Amino acid sequence: MEGPIAQLDTVQLDSQHGACEFLDAEAQLSKYRAVVDRMQSCALSSAESRDFLRHCTQEL
Repeated sequence: MEGPIAQLDTVQLDSQHGACEFLDAEAQLSKYRAVVDRMQSCALSSAESRDFLRHCTQEL
């Protein structure tokens, strides 16, 4: 991850009812780190995202 804080140390879970829960146990965080890592591995780069969006707008 980029930015001044590279390590996830708290997860905030919001619900549709307005409730908010914070998770900070290491076992919980490791699961969310794995999710974030997986999303990052699947995500397009900045250039690829830009090119994809440009292509989409040209198709409209």
